[in-house]
Amino acid sequence: MVSLADLLALMLTFFVLLFSMNAVQLSEWESVLASFRKQFNPNQAQIVESDKPDADQLRRYVPWGVGLDYLAALLTHQWSGSQKGGDAQPMAHITRSDDRVLISLSSDLSFELGSTRLNSAAQGALSDLAQQLRRIDNRIVISGHTDPSPMRGQIYASNWELSLRRAQSVADFLTDKGYHYPMTIYGYGAGQFDERSADGNRSEKMAQARRVEIEILAWQREPSDDG
Repeated sequence: MVSLADLLALMLTFFVLLFSMNAVQLSEWESVLASFRKQFNPNQAQIVESDKPDADQLRRYVPWGVGLDYLAALLTHQWSGSQKGGDAQPMAHITRSDDRVLISLSSDLSFELGSTRLNSAAQGALSDLAQQLRRIDNRIVISGHTDPSPMRGQIYASNWELSLRRAQSVADFLTDKGYHYPMTIYGYGAGQFDERSADGNRSEKMAQARRVEIEILAWQREPSDDG
């Protein structure tokens, strides 16, 4: 006669054997998967960690446009004569970095207060710029910026909207003057105000914040059906 204890022991042994027969050994399962991958997908891409490529490395994979040194020298010469006002303030400042030339266009000298309409001096300078941009194949990015002063009684509800519309106005004018290639447009409002240098007084920092930036990137633009 089988006792209850013996019956429970037999049942426990049975379930242990059943579990061991169905449990998956991860190491063995990985070996099976690796075998299938090698058999059915021998050209599987390998993902490895690597540092972000610098400009020289990027040049190997992204088509490069016209040299930035030449552009910086040409634009500096052009915009140095674009001045307005009795104190002969420059309308724009040219900055050369590793992967772009930046034209920082003063909003105070290019637009009326709270307006997106370009004045005649800005139109003359941008008309010449449009002809120069037509001769190169670099990508163009245009971004508008403002100071953090709140909008009061103006047409535009926010600094962000004003900055975007001013950037759009510059892009539209370049298009009207013959540059018929894609441009990337951003409106930052006062989002980058705190990144400005703290040198000088606050009024100078506020004036520098009111700008439209035209960036000529080192790499080529995307192909366009209009080109």
